[in-house]
Amino acid sequence: MKKLLVILLAFALCFSLAACGGGGGSPEPAPEPVTDEEEEFEPEEIGADEPANDPDQGGYVGGTFNNSIGSFSITTEWIPLDTPLLIEDDFSNGIEIAYANGSYYLHKSDRSEPSILGEYDLTGYLLVFSKKINLPGLKYEDLCADDKGVLYLSGFSAKLCAIKDGAVIFEDKGLSGPKHLSMHPSGEWGISWYSSISTGRNNIVKLVGDSEIEDGAALEVSDLKTVLECSVTKNNIFLFGMKDSKTIIRVFDTGGNVKYDMGDGDRAWDGVTVAEGRVVETNNGFITVNKFGSLVFFDTNGYLIGEIKASDLFGTPSSHSRSLMRSAQLLDDGSIILSVAVPRDGSGSEVAVYRLTGF
Repeated sequence: MKKLLVILLAFALCFSLAACGGGGGSPEPAPEPVTDEEEEFEPEEIGADEPANDPDQGGYVGGTFNNSIGSFSITTEWIPLDTPLLIEDDFSNGIEIAYANGSYYLHKSDRSEPSILGEYDLTGYLLVFSKKINLPGLKYEDLCADDKGVLYLSGFSAKLCAIKDGAVIFEDKGLSGPKHLSMHPSGEWGISWYSSISTGRNNIVKLVGDSEIEDGAALEVSDLKTVLECSVTKNNIFLFGMKDSKTIIRVFDTGGNVKYDMGDGDRAWDGVTVAEGRVVETNNGFITVNKFGSLVFFDTNGYLIGEIKASDLFGTPSSHSRSLMRSAQLLDDGSIILSVAVPRDGSGSEVAVYRLTGF
């Protein structure tokens, strides 16, 4: 019996050595599968193929800029990205910024390519890329965040998507009609809006539990030719629209009742340029983020204070018209973060992030 056991062991050993190539080396381990969460983010996906902030390569180098508007001293401070983001010069493209749960998020919307959402951490005075968020849809246009740390992505051709801590928590909770959604900071309700007055609804919508959206009161827009943009702040709803061939901002209370029109009558803004963008509300009034490259300041009653151009805010050449802005968010400390596409030498633009204080 012992002899038989020895023979069997010897045979097994020989078979094992043969399978390993004679025992002269160990086989290479099989590569581990890459999951969606482990997918490496490639900067070139969003056009970053040059050294970060290298002026010799045409890169943008910002700084800290001080301006006065009315009785306020406004400071804009550049927060560099560890890897540059390039964007084509096209008014249909844009970069939006949001802050949630201690992280910053940049959303690149491009008419010709799928949307991209990146998460960043503030390390010292540098925004460091953390990860790319996998999105269920392709073409989002709007990004906003609530005080609960939830991000909302929406767009006419995309399903509503909510994200928290890098994961999708729901997608399209039954939002009917237009798919543009601007959320109230509470995260309990928002405004569903659409450009066409005749075919789209512009109304309050409420989140019900975690499964559906309930339509609420419609906003009065029948005298407008079109709706251009919508922002919802803690105390007000701001709807950009065209009225009598000029841009106005209709201000509603949070119940959907009209308060007044900014840009019309005694609240006219002659001498400044106001185009659709986001509105940020502070204790001192409102700031409109003009997509053509300026910030316009209003007091708490909607009367014009003044305008600061992109060249003064970000140090960009005054001859350029490519300093596009669309997005901003008020932070808990009273400062405001905003994203802007600043011109690079030659062609194209680069995304810059700034923190604004003093209003």
